[in-house]
Amino acid sequence: MQGSSYQSITLVLLAGETRAVMAYGRYLRILDNSIATHPQVKIADNPEQELQAGVGIEIFGGQENSFSNVLVRNPAAGVMTLKIAISSGQIDDSRLTLTGTILTQPAQTATGTDAADITTGAAAKVFSSASCKSVLIQADFTNGANVFLGFANTVSATRKVIALSAGMAFQFDNFNGDIWAYSAAAQKISVSSW
Repeated sequence: MQGSSYQSITLVLLAGETRAVMAYGRYLRILDNSIATHPQVKIADNPEQELQAGVGIEIFGGQENSFSNVLVRNPAAGVMTLKIAISSGQIDDSRLTLTGTILTQPAQTATGTDAADITTGAAAKVFSSASCKSVLIQADFTNGANVFLGFANTVSATRKVIALSAGMAFQFDNFNGDIWAYSAAAQKISVSSW
């Protein structure tokens, strides 16, 4: 049984430079690229092709289909640093490569109230916000009756958004406004927002 060979090569290519890499293998993968422009790669007698970081090429077939030389060209106007892996077998790389604009949101501070009381037969405002990412309302596990949630003081067993039984929770996302709760019997809920 024959083992596989592996080598990792770092190339620093000047603008427009083409470099020959003498390496034996059947598989090539671009592991890292320092710039957004993708290198042009020519393996043996195959046509030149653009490869982005994370992409690999395998030459199929037996030993006779292995390559021993690779041409790598930097088409960019600036310096490009590449990390290339070459192997006689497939290269598994579990790194995550992200390109483009990545949108992030600032950390949100969570606020909460413990076990607010819902009195018998009356709607109560349990939350109000002009701008909230999420609101989580959970009925207490000891409740013996449903708690009905709605967006007005007219919430009831028949006019509701959702009914929460004991221990059940519901989350409102990107919420603006008021949340009201009603129960036919005195119950407890917890409200958290962020």
